[in-house]
Amino acid sequence: MKKKILWITGTCFFDVDENVVPKVSKLYDLYWVVLRQSVSFYSLEYIRNFMRQNEVKGYVSNLGKMSSFRAFKNYLSIIHLIKSEKYDLIYVNFMGLPYLFPLLLWLGIDPNRIVYPCHDFLDHVDIKNRRAISIYKKYIFHNFKHFQFFSKSQQKLFLEKYKKKNTFYAPLALKGFGVAKESEIARDKVVFLFFGSIRENKGLEYLIEAANKLYEKYGNKFVVKIYGGCSNWEHYSKIIRYNECFDLQIRRIENDEVANLFSASDYLILPYKDVTQSGPLLISYYYGIPVIASDHDGFREYIQDKENGFLFNNRDSNDLYCVMSRILDGNYNDKKIKENLLKFVSDNIEIEKIITLYDKAFGEIIKENNKII
Repeated sequence: MKKKILWITGTCFFDVDENVVPKVSKLYDLYWVVLRQSVSFYSLEYIRNFMRQNEVKGYVSNLGKMSSFRAFKNYLSIIHLIKSEKYDLIYVNFMGLPYLFPLLLWLGIDPNRIVYPCHDFLDHVDIKNRRAISIYKKYIFHNFKHFQFFSKSQQKLFLEKYKKKNTFYAPLALKGFGVAKESEIARDKVVFLFFGSIRENKGLEYLIEAANKLYEKYGNKFVVKIYGGCSNWEHYSKIIRYNECFDLQIRRIENDEVANLFSASDYLILPYKDVTQSGPLLISYYYGIPVIASDHDGFREYIQDKENGFLFNNRDSNDLYCVMSRILDGNYNDKKIKENLLKFVSDNIEIEKIITLYDKAFGEIIKENNKII
């Protein structure tokens, strides 16, 4: 008989779990609870259709604001479900600040059966409510035992502080948005892409500064596409000196635009000031597009410098300029870099290999808990 898993996902992480849950549900008797937050890119209808099409049991519920009475009632319903169904393992991909994890503990749910996937052990520099989130996560780290990490560097940092905790590593899956509508997208210049929400920690100013300098030497030989929403675009627009070399779409990019956008690009640039894991990188790898990124541990896990992509000194627009300049000068074998990238993906982040990591970890946790009973 299959072991029973309750899988809880907040819609902020739905894109993380949507590739994983359908496959794990084939290995376990899995029930999926999706909590739709007040700000969500996913409708109730979309999530229900996704569950139905992938034959995953479960339900989706509107959570409301995190501290609302509706959220509190949702958490109580989940705890009632846990107690009535006696799950072997509970996977909680959602912080549920401020109620969820304290309620799980106070109302008698065995913490040894809970797995918390930690996306950011070290918080980003510009995160909202950073102090409250930090205190809440410390509560989780101290009171629960099993943790998943999507980044080996974050896992290492965690274990340096919490040596007695049990952790496992399973990376994020590739993120695809279908195929490009055009069978072949022609272009007459090198296209560098920045994609995703624009925030202070993303370091976009370094890319803009590098592009300004590139234009003075190479003119129209390249274009920098900046596609993503931003709440303070005026700050960045002031840095742009040559509008001719930029293609700007400062807005939320819809899912049906993504395939064409990446397929029409040569390189994705991620000049981040800090990083744990990167969704845009995984989209780029899905479409076989190499990445140029700042030199952080989180990127080194995916990028082998000058082999399948490029790294440059963190917060250094001149070093980024040098990397982009060498590409424009044709100093690298683009075909070989793409071949190396495809091999890296095949060897390390194919979905079936990721599912094997989940299955192994879940099996070990369930086996250990059964010994305790």
